[in-house]
Amino acid sequence: MSLFIKKEVLYLFLPLLLIAYPAGSLVAQKGGFPSQELETLDGERTSLKHDRSVRYTVLDFWALWCAPCLEALPEFDDMAGRMENQPIRFILVNCDNTRSRAKVRSYIRSKVIETPVLLDPTQGLARYYGISTWPYLVVLDSEGNVVDRKAGYMPGDELLLEEKLLELLAK
Repeated sequence: MSLFIKKEVLYLFLPLLLIAYPAGSLVAQKGGFPSQELETLDGERTSLKHDRSVRYTVLDFWALWCAPCLEALPEFDDMAGRMENQPIRFILVNCDNTRSRAKVRSYIRSKVIETPVLLDPTQGLARYYGISTWPYLVVLDSEGNVVDRKAGYMPGDELLLEEKLLELLAK
């Protein structure tokens, strides 16, 4: 009887574990940059391929429907501006669907966001990094390995990220 209860408990909590720790959550910890190409706001195709002048790449995954994402965008952009002379590239990865492309372009221009934006309407890049919640930050080293990641946004997170990046650069 106790074995049945244990199985029943397992069946109840297994779905919760799968939500909390999605199958892709450990994907791409090591292994380099993905080969997938994404579109810029200007319609050009590009990838995250290795750039020898960059020691770290910071990806900020966001969507227009996500209030914390919209709150974080100008703060992230300001931080990127403060760090423009560092060997770090900052990229905003928008995960809205294809129909929202014009809205994304309009929003970015209206807020005068200078950080490059890549469009991931199929969320393929988000899946590659095991992301299923927004906003989400991923910090990659020069080989494309994940060195840090953070889900969500609270005011001041950009300052903690800036501090973390400066620590990484000092190594």
